[in-house]
Amino acid sequence: TTYRNGLYQLRDGKFTNYSTHDGLASKAIGSICQFDEGRYLVGSINGKLNVIDSTKVWELKTRFEMPKDRIYHLMRDSKKNIWICNYQGLYVIKANGEEVHFEKPAIQGNLIRHVFEDSKGRVWIGSRSSGVSIFDLEKGQMIKQFNTENGLGANFVLSIKEDHKGRILVGCVNGGLSIIENDEVVKVLKIADGLSSD
Repeated sequence: TTYRNGLYQLRDGKFTNYSTHDGLASKAIGSICQFDEGRYLVGSINGKLNVIDSTKVWELKTRFEMPKDRIYHLMRDSKKNIWICNYQGLYVIKANGEEVHFEKPAIQGNLIRHVFEDSKGRVWIGSRSSGVSIFDLEKGQMIKQFNTENGLGANFVLSIKEDHKGRILVGCVNGGLSIIENDEVVKVLKIADGLSSD
């Protein structure tokens, strides 16, 4: 994805460029994820969602009105729910077509940057100002919160991944890399531990 020049796809050594001329809502793309077999969901910085397949681009209309705000991250989970992150909260298009919007107090803060599903099927939500939390979609609420008060390196989360041991790795702005194991922050790696930057 690019910030000002649309979306590029590399296949067999060749680029296929999708732009506003093809139907993308914006030249500035915030995120992309697989929508279903052969189709991709694209989120732009103006809050619009597009679907791309091999032949066309079209806008995905939602029943809730998406704010004209950058879509920071998209994820399709193992249950085929689509998760949409922006600074107005967390939006989910469930596999059954139901659409829901979560904001405070269901989530710690509305500035949502990243979402990740771990190998146990749990969904982790990363915020710009409130750290990371485990979110239960059925209950519509957080079930565990991690922030600087309980050991997270910083509250501005940029990325969440899982390693081969099932530990959750959280990359934070100016907070290094936090390692969560058995639902506890067990270590924070920073420059002093060998990282090139916090």
